[in-house]
Amino acid sequence: MKKMTIMSVQVKQGVFFRQQVQNNPNGGAESRSGSWQTRRQKNTILHIVNEMLRIYKKIIYRIKWCDRHNTCPHPFSCLYYTMQGAGKMFSIGLGIQISLKLVLNIKRIIQSPGTLKTLLFKKESLNLASFLGAYSGLFRASLCILRRLTGKDNPSHALPAGLLAGIAFTRYPDTTVALYVMWKAAQITYNLGTDKGIFPRVPGFTEFLYSFSTAILFHAAILEPTNLRPSYWKFLHSISGGRIACLSRTPLEVWGLNTTESLRKVLEQTKTVPVVYF
Repeated sequence: MKKMTIMSVQVKQGVFFRQQVQNNPNGGAESRSGSWQTRRQKNTILHIVNEMLRIYKKIIYRIKWCDRHNTCPHPFSCLYYTMQGAGKMFSIGLGIQISLKLVLNIKRIIQSPGTLKTLLFKKESLNLASFLGAYSGLFRASLCILRRLTGKDNPSHALPAGLLAGIAFTRYPDTTVALYVMWKAAQITYNLGTDKGIFPRVPGFTEFLYSFSTAILFHAAILEPTNLRPSYWKFLHSISGGRIACLSRTPLEVWGLNTTESLRKVLEQTKTVPVVYF
């Protein structure tokens, strides 16, 4: 009895399978055709990528073996040396700019994911990248040109090359960056000068410079606080324990700088209060 039941089930399954094949005689062929087309598309894309990489390598190889002056210390051509520096700094600048935009607007992106495309593809996102790339490219190109003109590699070439590369700063005109670069260059120059004995080593000069700079900031914060950056005002408000905001500006009104009104505007803008913290 059990054998008959099993045989009947097998027969039914066989009939069902034959009926399914008869109803869809091209089912197997269509599935095979679809998978073949998918593989063909993948192979086409892979072939295109390989061709693009091959062309890229060929172009880079030709650029590498262009003309190079015998005084240039870089191993490959001057053109490759310039393009390599510009491309590297452009990538770094673009990465920094995009990272900052993502970090500073993370809450906005979470609330509205559609704003991500708007933030990333803004024209302003390329300002820092174009500045760094152009600066590096102009600097390296200027050095190579000066070596060709003078026939030697001299450290003094860095000065005119740096001045010429400064044109790239028009792509990212930021006062904070400009001041930082200027003072950092002055610090490096002073350190190199003292190491070589060109400048005298003044004991406590770093501490004096810090105190003098802070005094200038306090002077501006008392007389014309609106001329300070909000971050500077908050810094002075913090290190003074709020006393910078409690100082009466009424006697200073004789100078005609409208100091009291400036203080009120700064307090509203920075959301600080004239309270002494202990």
